[in-house]
This record gives sequence, structure tokens and C-alpha cells, in this order.
Amino acid sequence: MGPILVDRDGRYLVAMTASEPATLYVLDRQSAPKPIAQFDRPGPMSFAGKERDVLVADANRGQIVLIQDVFGAAGALSFGSLPDGVTTPVGLVVSPDETHAFVADKASKRIAVYEMGTRNVIDQIPLDAEPAFVKRFSTDSLFLLNSSASRNEPFQLLETGDKPSVYFVPAGATQSQ
Repeated sequence: MGPILVDRDGRYLVAMTASEPATLYVLDRQSAPKPIAQFDRPGPMSFAGKERDVLVADANRGQIVLIQDVFGAAGALSFGSLPDGVTTPVGLVVSPDETHAFVADKASKRIAVYEMGTRNVIDQIPLDAEPAFVKRFSTDSLFLLNSSASRNEPFQLLETGDKPSVYFVPAGATQSQ
């Protein structure tokens, strides 16, 4: 199984198979799994549109696909192209106010920022280290981009609020006394 999303109420599950090509399915408690769309090499996905829609990054196609009304009629259309050099998306998230989408890319060490209304890339934020994922950290707008497998790797945090930015938290050795 590939990426999985569960709505806030726990009624629906959106799941991607791990095969290439992969199939996106919607599951609920009353019905059999419903295939929604196929992807060449899917990457991360995220809810959008108050959990009515889903964005999926497809690295082979070089685009983000928008699945509108994922729990209803479910129509797939292009949301936008991935910027040049973005070949290994590892995280995708929509800001809490749903004005921006963020794609973290491992290969280029940057975050592409999309304006949801126009679907255009409006910024690319360079990173000091490769992102591994995008996981909610402590608030609705703060996301962790990596974990420190060793104490020498810095942490990076993405703030998706009014002024999107990345915070770099240097690694430090623990001092013994």
C-alpha cells in the first residue's frame, strides 16, 4: 500500500496502491473499494477543499493532479506542473486557510509553493537539507520536513501560515555532565 489519507471523521479512507502504475481508491464502511484514478509514479497526496478534494503529485507526469469531489463523482484534472528539477516529491500539504499548496522535493532540496486560486507556482523555497516527508508538527500550519536519524542532521520546519517560510534548527550534540 502507498500513501493513505483518512478524513477527520474517520468515515472515508483514500489509499494509493504501491504498484507502478498505481490506482487511487476510496473506501468507506458500507461499500467496496472504489477505484478513482491511475498514476504513473505517484508521490505524496493531501486533502484540499475542506476534505472534498485530493491533490496527488505524479513525478513521471511532472504534475499535480486534482481529484475533485473524491467521495462523490470524483473527477481528475491537472492542478499544475511540477517545476523543472522537481523529480522526487516526498511531501505535499495544503495550508490551513487553503490558499497555498506546498510540494517538498528531495532531489532539488526545495519546496514549491502554489497559489491555490491560480494553480501557479509563486515561490520556491530552498532547503539546507533533503526533506524526507511533510508531517504536521504542533499547529495547523507547522510541518516537520525531516527527522534526525543521527544527531548531526538539522531539523527543518515548514510554516504554511501568512508568510510561508522554512525554519532551520541546527543539530547539536548533547553535552554530558
